[in-house]
Amino acid sequence: MQMRRYLEPHYWDQRILLTGVVLIALITGLLIGIAPWYIPLAPFLAVLALLLAYVRPTWAMVPYAVISITVPWFPAVDVMTVGFMALIALRTGFDGSLQRALHALPRSFWAVLAVALLAAVYGALRKNSVPFVYREARIFLHMTWVVFFLAIYGENGLARIHRLILAVAFLLGVLALAQGVFGISLGLAGRVGGVDQMGESSTSAVRVQMLGFSFVMAAFVFCAARVIERPSRLTWLAPLLAIYGGAIIVNYGRGLWFWSALAVLLSAVFFKGRGIFNVLVASAIAVSVVGFGLGAVKPEIIKTITRRVESTFDEGGAGTSYGWRQIEIQQGRAALKKSLGIGIGLGGAYRPPLIELIKWDDFPRYTHNSYLFLALKLGLPGLAIYLLLMRYILLGALRATAVPSEHKDSRRATAVGLFCFFLCFLGLSATQPELMEHPSAMLIGACLAMAILMQRESRVDVPAKAAPVSSFVHA
Repeated sequence: MQMRRYLEPHYWDQRILLTGVVLIALITGLLIGIAPWYIPLAPFLAVLALLLAYVRPTWAMVPYAVISITVPWFPAVDVMTVGFMALIALRTGFDGSLQRALHALPRSFWAVLAVALLAAVYGALRKNSVPFVYREARIFLHMTWVVFFLAIYGENGLARIHRLILAVAFLLGVLALAQGVFGISLGLAGRVGGVDQMGESSTSAVRVQMLGFSFVMAAFVFCAARVIERPSRLTWLAPLLAIYGGAIIVNYGRGLWFWSALAVLLSAVFFKGRGIFNVLVASAIAVSVVGFGLGAVKPEIIKTITRRVESTFDEGGAGTSYGWRQIEIQQGRAALKKSLGIGIGLGGAYRPPLIELIKWDDFPRYTHNSYLFLALKLGLPGLAIYLLLMRYILLGALRATAVPSEHKDSRRATAVGLFCFFLCFLGLSATQPELMEHPSAMLIGACLAMAILMQRESRVDVPAKAAPVSSFVHA
């Protein structure tokens, strides 16, 4: 009993807090005297986030998510991720929350992890480059966040996970707008530079291709669904819609624009005729405010948007976005035929390097089509298992859309937003490498956690607060 008392989280809260404060003070004090301001900031935030991960896991998730998405050195991100997961597991393991979360996961989730492990072993046996095996396997590590979302947020976590996505997207949206509008690069993960038009780069506007736009798209659709359900919410959701919409604009991704707009329009279908009218009004207001606002700050943005839309009709030739993707599909199909559909394993190259891009190590392995990537790396059976997990998320959200709109917690709007976003996110992944990026993998974990909670609420006729996590139904 005495030993168990020492292992209880609350016994160590004050001691860990004091130790963390002292450690932060020492590191920051030493670095401030010998380094620029932004170098002490990184370890300060990392130590603070790890401290919060144990003392208050729910508070730590927003800073962790933003740091992990924006830090460009992914080995450091993964070390921090494993540390976060270990601390949260230690924290939630005593009261059974972690065990209940593990029990709640669908079989398709475990099947995906098993296939990923086999693909990593197969890649190593084929003598694929070990660093690339690791780089491609790490996305499945970040998918396991679903376990910890369920553990720390519990059976009442649907609204809290929803708020987490909105908060992370808000901070990422502000960072994207700051870089796109003022033409600066903050040195974050991803690319910030000129806008490519038919193989040429224009520097009149800055395109922000930082990681994490899947969070921004999700938050934009979630907020739009709430406005469609109840137009009076526009008064307090308008600032969020403006930030999310503005961030999507400065990405200058035509696929992101199209699928985001389609997700919002699909949301209106669930609320019948009045929803369509509401979404048209809300969209007109949002586009006008954001468009004229960005245009007033930087007129080049409006011209660049127009050129990006017009260039869509010129796609298809050599050197265009569509042309590059067609070549990738042809080369990927040839590699799949040679591997008899079992894939080439994680870390494997499916095409030879290109002389013009010889310094880009990722080129022999990179593909814009996420499903082609999964088919190549996991094999066609592995891709089918992965899609079963995606189906689970869609069905969980779709069933929850039957919840009456009278609920004050807007569960139906959340379900509609999740279904429409995730369906269009999967559509976007056909032309963008979204499923190969760790922020999207983390977001998939969050969506899976929400779908599990929604599955429980749609199948068990008891109030949400009364049903334990262990009552979740596997699918």
